[in-house]
Amino acid sequence: MAETLVQTSSIDYGAMISPDGRFFAYISHESGRPEIYVRPFPRASDGRWQVSTNGGTAPVWASSGKELFYLSSAN
Repeated sequence: MAETLVQTSSIDYGAMISPDGRFFAYISHESGRPEIYVRPFPRASDGRWQVSTNGGTAPVWASSGKELFYLSSAN
């Protein structure tokens, strides 16, 4: 079942919950290009951190939950 985690005026998608269930990473076009953000789960309003710096897509958590991988659009 799909659930809305974040509702903004930008395009947000691709949420991936961390293995420990404490955070989720997602893609947002808030800056005008896709970037990766992380928020607490399930209380998304408790914080937000941009983790990509030159664009990013396809966030995937490491099985340990201590690392987040994503595709960067940096050259």
